[in-house]
Amino acid sequence: MLLKNRFYTVESTSTEGNAHKLVVKIDANHSIFKGHFPQQPVVPGVCTIQMLKECVSDLLGKCIRYTSIPSCKFISSIIPSDDAVELSIVVGNENTFQAVVSLNGAVMLKMKANYTEQ
Repeated sequence: MLLKNRFYTVESTSTEGNAHKLVVKIDANHSIFKGHFPQQPVVPGVCTIQMLKECVSDLLGKCIRYTSIPSCKFISSIIPSDDAVELSIVVGNENTFQAVVSLNGAVMLKMKANYTEQ
């Protein structure tokens, strides 16, 4: 499933081998933030995980789906702002990837995931 109306835009991508760095801009005016939460919007965790899946799909040029997420640690909430979010993604050889999501140098999320092609 791809988000039809993405709450983010990939502004740049750099690749070195199987390591990728993406700079992502969060749309603070997106409708998902009206209910999550109106007084202090945060990016829902499930949306962050979906964003990673979509970005890996784009990097690989094929649609993927998660088969498992052996580890996922949310360290801090992502507050939508003018600051860009950095995704560091390392794609493994056997349908795996590791990701770190950072904002202003602070780690927000660390995750390891397994996937299959759809």
